[in-house]
Amino acid sequence: TIEIKATAKSSGRNPVRAMRVLVDGRPYQGAKGIKTVANPKLGDVEMTFTVAVPPGKHTITVQADSSVSK
Repeated sequence: TIEIKATAKSSGRNPVRAMRVLVDGRPYQGAKGIKTVANPKLGDVEMTFTVAVPPGKHTITVQADSSVSK
């Protein structure tokens, strides 16, 4: 189990609305790997995720979503 702290920055006039974890390119635990921003505002958004991965080498990505992009 690892803890991941990720920061995303708004682009233009589109605030970050959610962040999701991908493990080896796949969504981590489906909807459980997504955290939404309660009151989206411009600027930085910081979130912490706890992820359980099996032993071995993995690629972990955190993807930020806005209304116009990922």
